[in-house]
Amino acid sequence: MTPKKIFGKVKILDFKGDVEPQAAKVWKLKIEKIFDNMQCPESRKVPLAMFLFERETKRWWVGQ
Repeated sequence: MTPKKIFGKVKILDFKGDVEPQAAKVWKLKIEKIFDNMQCPESRKVPLAMFLFERETKRWWVGQ
């Protein structure tokens, strides 16, 4: 199953790089809950989460 299908089923929003730390924490908690329910292996979590990065967050990640 593709990341788009996985996350589309749970209606998770892309993360665009909100300046509010609380928004990032809430997003992270949602993603962790989904990964736990999917029994997602650790090795797949970062690549799947990266799929949801948009705008500034994607630019930041690519620059790392």
